[in-house]
Amino acid sequence: MSNKLVGTWRYESWTAHGPTGAVATVGELATGLLIITADGWLSVHLMNGESVHITPDLNVRYLGYAGPCRMAGDQLVTAVEISSVPTWVGTEQVRDVELTGDVLMLAPPVAGGVRHELRWQRAG
Repeated sequence: MSNKLVGTWRYESWTAHGPTGAVATVGELATGLLIITADGWLSVHLMNGESVHITPDLNVRYLGYAGPCRMAGDQLVTAVEISSVPTWVGTEQVRDVELTGDVLMLAPPVAGGVRHELRWQRAG
């Protein structure tokens, strides 16, 4: 695991960039933690006061998953062992990674023309 990613991160923001260039803020009331260990494990937890539209068929107030992770180029790949989304168990969640100082941006693959970007601030 990249030592630069190891640590605890606090949720900062979530934006969705639409196919027309429109930008929307997602989960304005959200809070969350992301923990990445030196021995290659990831645990992420997000909760929101209102339901958040994740995919066309998934609206949630809580999203969490965990499992072993690894870097593949500029992507973080997590082999999901447990998840609040049952269909994610046994899959790999892939996130583009961009690290700027103590701010980590993770972005899942574009879906339906929408690019989601989650920003995390290093804790402590």
